[in-house]
Amino acid sequence: MPEARHLKTTIAPYMMARIVDVADFLNRYPYQIDALAPVILEITDDNIVANNGKWQLAIADGQGQMARVSDETPSDIQLRQEQLVQASFGVRSLQQLAALERVSGEASAIAQLSAAFKHERSQLYDYF
Repeated sequence: MPEARHLKTTIAPYMMARIVDVADFLNRYPYQIDALAPVILEITDDNIVANNGKWQLAIADGQGQMARVSDETPSDIQLRQEQLVQASFGVRSLQQLAALERVSGEASAIAQLSAAFKHERSQLYDYF
């Protein structure tokens, strides 16, 4: 645009999501696969300290099994709570987040867990 300096752009978020209890959330999540070998997630959450740390996630018969593990356990995937929300709510896949360097870890573990999450955006209807 020839007059681009006269434009004002703003980002005004309308809604946002947050996982309050990561273990409970991932235990109840409707996974898209039936089985996943145990994966160690290292989760960072600036607001809810109980979510911080290393967690083992396994999926058997489509049901998630999440358990805290020792901090000495090597992690397969390192991510922040915000990236977990994006991946689990279908905003971006874990593989896209890894390409953007927002998620790190073993590529095979990222790909396997990414396949377990929904890949369509969740819809939040607030108008009737």
